[in-house]
Amino acid sequence: MFAPTLKVLEAVMQEHDTFGSALHLADSILKKIEFSTAIIGGVVVFLMMFAGVSEILLRSLFRSPIPGYIEAVQISIVAFAILPVSYCYQRDGHLKMDLVVRATSGRTNWIMKAICTLIALSFVIIILPGVYGFFQNSFLLGDSTMNMGWPIWPSKLAAMLGFLLLAFRLSIELAALLRMLVNPQLVPVGLPEIIDPIKDAVD
Repeated sequence: MFAPTLKVLEAVMQEHDTFGSALHLADSILKKIEFSTAIIGGVVVFLMMFAGVSEILLRSLFRSPIPGYIEAVQISIVAFAILPVSYCYQRDGHLKMDLVVRATSGRTNWIMKAICTLIALSFVIIILPGVYGFFQNSFLLGDSTMNMGWPIWPSKLAAMLGFLLLAFRLSIELAALLRMLVNPQLVPVGLPEIIDPIKDAVD
């Protein structure tokens, strides 16, 4: 029943792949944003490492620890743990168990990948309102750390932005998978980059 429809869609997409062009544009824009979050996460990690070394030296040599160091770590950890999660996913840097998916090929492979992506997207969409609620409450109530009184809402905002970007990434991927499902002969766009660990290390 679906074979004639798929053939028509396949012919149209092969000749006028405007959908692929739109996906490529959206993917390119999102990649720039994701790269920015990765830079932010990297800078925060570097600062936390520098602060950690300074904390050890000051505590050991001068018995004068950095005030609020532990609270600063607790607040900033979201910036490199959740904010760049979409970048990690886009670079295929996450852990996954896809032995069954890799064992398939053709349209079956695209169907399996689409189902997995749909499940992941559904999960992110379900938790997003809760994450936003935590941020909103923290911002409106002026939630702060116990000792230094630093505001906590920036870290909760970073978590919300991280999950929101991941939702956009999964949405683009799902659309790209449906495009490949219609016509497996098309050039894939908007899908996570499969990185060769050896080549990536050399580069």
